[in-house]
Amino acid sequence: MDGLQPLIGEIANQLFTQLRPLVTQVGPTFLGLLLLATALPRLLAVLRPRLRGWSGERRVARVLDRHCLATCHDRLLADGRGGWTQIDHLALTAETIWVIETKHFGCHILGRAHEARWTQRCGRNQHDFQNPLRQNHAHLQAVRARLGDAHQPRGLVVFSGRASFARGRPAGVTTLAELPDVLGASAGQSVPIALQVAWEDLLDATRDDKSTRRAHLAQLAARHSRENGRQHKHMIPLIGVIGLALMAFGWQQLVQPWRMPTSAPARLAAPTPAPTTTPRHPHVRATVDQPTPPARIGWSDPEPGESEACKLAIISVLIEDTAETRRQRAAACGKTTATP
Repeated sequence: MDGLQPLIGEIANQLFTQLRPLVTQVGPTFLGLLLLATALPRLLAVLRPRLRGWSGERRVARVLDRHCLATCHDRLLADGRGGWTQIDHLALTAETIWVIETKHFGCHILGRAHEARWTQRCGRNQHDFQNPLRQNHAHLQAVRARLGDAHQPRGLVVFSGRASFARGRPAGVTTLAELPDVLGASAGQSVPIALQVAWEDLLDATRDDKSTRRAHLAQLAARHSRENGRQHKHMIPLIGVIGLALMAFGWQQLVQPWRMPTSAPARLAAPTPAPTTTPRHPHVRATVDQPTPPARIGWSDPEPGESEACKLAIISVLIEDTAETRRQRAAACGKTTATP
């Protein structure tokens, strides 16, 4: 067992070294997907009503633009109490000024004019929302405070979705299909001068700048905080943003080519080649500074009359120049020959 522990440690170290780049690339993407999957249902729950409300307001705005003499959409007006109120639509007809609130709901709506909360029921699911008649009444009060008692604007709540009222539709509520009939025909009619002046004064009092909208949002946040008894937390949207950022970072890492790291022995420096040495044979010539063709052994023709044994002895000296080979050459050739 004692001998296996170093082996297991070495295997684990090599495995970690091989998989570390892969974990570095895939880890942020996986964590981002996990965070996004956690926050996505909550994000959809927050964004879906806003997108539906925006779609409903666009539908109502198109109908008002066709059937009214002048219109104004999504404006802020001072509420007379130091704050601001957001009005979906203001419309001018030949008879009056309309203050319109849009709701984009489907399924069944349960609510009466005097109830503070209404209920939307879709099968087994249901949720409460503020009575839109009361919500629009605050808008009417702000408009009347601006125009005075000389003009009495009219309020209307328009449901742009396929909503049905199981207990009957309250007064002051209509649908998108019935909206043109409620407004009446205004094409070709003239607007009284006093009503036209009141309309222009009302438009001058409305606001659409960013600073006013920020003040209005701060007012709504403070109101909801007092109603809920605590500050509203935005942790779920923040988690979603962090998840998207991690996914983007991880994707950039994934698109980079990934290579398995080499093992520790392979990363060692390659052995340096052995230095080339100049052959010590007297007939081989080589220079270091300037490369020369391969050295050739120069053979001299033996003198006439030399025996075969003398020739072999001379070759032996050329191959290996030692005292023994020189002695053998001297004996075979019958004379003492200097080292060639």
